[in-house]
Order: sequence, then C-alpha cells, then structure tokens
Amino acid sequence: MTNAIAWPPSLGEETPSGIPGAENKIRDALRRVAAAQSQLQRVNNDHQALLRRSRRTVHVLLNLFQSYAPTYAAQVAPASGTLCEERI
Repeated sequence: MTNAIAWPPSLGEETPSGIPGAENKIRDALRRVAAAQSQLQRVNNDHQALLRRSRRTVHVLLNLFQSYAPTYAAQVAPASGTLCEERI
C-alpha cells in the first residue's frame, strides 16, 4: 500500500485494493476543493466590485477638489522689498 492519491475508479472498475474508503475520501476531497474554489471566486468578485466603486469615489472626490482648488488656493505672500506702513 502506498500513500499516493489515486483518482476514484469509473463505474464498473474496481476500487483500489488495500485502501478501504479511498474512493469516498477522494470524492470528499474533490468536493471540498470545488467548494473552496467557488467561495474564492465569490470573494474575488466582491473585492473586484468594491475596488471598482472605490476607484469611482476617488475620481469623484479628485474632480470635486480640483474644481474648488482656486477657491482654497494658498494666499500669495507679499513680495519682498515692498513698502509697508506700520500701525502704532
């Protein structure tokens, strides 16, 4: 008996000798793999949709801030060498 994994036999074929319940174990493993793949696909789709919405939100906010940029621009410092009157 080896520890190698074998595929379940097709209908009409004999089960691997010396490995009791191997067919059921392999089928269960394949079911678990299929379930994990479908769950991973759902999670990937959810994350992809979230990233698309986030990208749209960031673009909207950037456009908003760029449209208000002139309003909130930094004040221009007075040029050096200009005359200033001091109040007393």
